[in-house]
Amino acid sequence: MRADSYFDVAKYPDAVFTSKRIQKQGARYRVVGDLALHGVTREIELDAEFGGEGADSRGIVRKGFSATGTVLRSDFGIHTDANESVTAPADEIKLLLDIALMKVD
Repeated sequence: MRADSYFDVAKYPDAVFTSKRIQKQGARYRVVGDLALHGVTREIELDAEFGGEGADSRGIVRKGFSATGTVLRSDFGIHTDANESVTAPADEIKLLLDIALMKVD
């Protein structure tokens, strides 16, 4: 998946998500933002859930979230080569994120 025929991490080492808006929907959150991947930026939506909060050993309060979403690799210019085997990954990629946030003064 790291090879140049897929994510080409040598040329595109970072995937960057920048949130634009967060909407609370009951106990969950809808997070809309831009995902920059493989040199292409597209707006995506993530479904997020608050996992709780607690202080670490230094007293810094951290909040945890998990989020899921899907993207099409073809939307980011990552196309299936006609010569790929039947084990090639699908166009749809599922994103599973575990996020820890902390306030920095």
